[in-house]
Amino acid sequence: MEQCQEVIGTTTTHLDTSNLARSLATRINTADIQAQLLFLSGQYLFVSTQENRTTYKFLSPSSVKAAFDNVPLHSGFLPANTICWGINGFGEYLVQYIPPHNQVVTLINSTDNRLVTLTVSMPGMVFMGWGLSYWMWCVKDKQVTRESQLFHAPLPNVMLDGAICFGTTPHSLCSALGIGSTWDGFWSSPFNDHMVQSKSIEFPRDVRSQLLKLHGQKAKRYPLKDLISCKKNVAEVVESIIKLR
Repeated sequence: MEQCQEVIGTTTTHLDTSNLARSLATRINTADIQAQLLFLSGQYLFVSTQENRTTYKFLSPSSVKAAFDNVPLHSGFLPANTICWGINGFGEYLVQYIPPHNQVVTLINSTDNRLVTLTVSMPGMVFMGWGLSYWMWCVKDKQVTRESQLFHAPLPNVMLDGAICFGTTPHSLCSALGIGSTWDGFWSSPFNDHMVQSKSIEFPRDVRSQLLKLHGQKAKRYPLKDLISCKKNVAEVVESIIKLR
């Protein structure tokens, strides 16, 4: 195999494509690989094998981009109320808006493990999943947009950044098919006394007191004035999570 010459400024280097291919082949199982793309300094080397014959071709960044731009990407059928969907190297992520609804909530007493089941009217919620991580916030807007302000979910076991603490509750990787079961699993598990502070204006020390009050009053709506603002909107929070990955 002849050597390919690369000129960088006034320095000339030689790239031995045969050695490059052999080096890569020793690191991975190539039984099912028909082609490989090597990332070199300033360019890409495309290596393909057909009928025991290996060919090499240098590609420009623009050529590689054009090739991948033509690869179709289809989300499939998304669950109702999905307002954002994407996929990258960390997997699928979805953002859903859940309208105000009555919700069965089970609280567990940390002293004697006694369970108390409540029915509480919940405000509109934004539910996000990515990989094995899930987040939850509340909104006051009836129509959720990028600019809709987020509020802390009035529930235990949800961090102030919206991250859900599942504890030992099993949950699956986020996907369009599985996010619904994760939502159901979150509500079916008892809530303990973790992260109960700073979730209610009326009961800042323990949001469970607000849940018990609303259940006792058989309130038809959650009092939106009781929600505590995250001081960020939907776009700011979702985009910050994506950038951190």
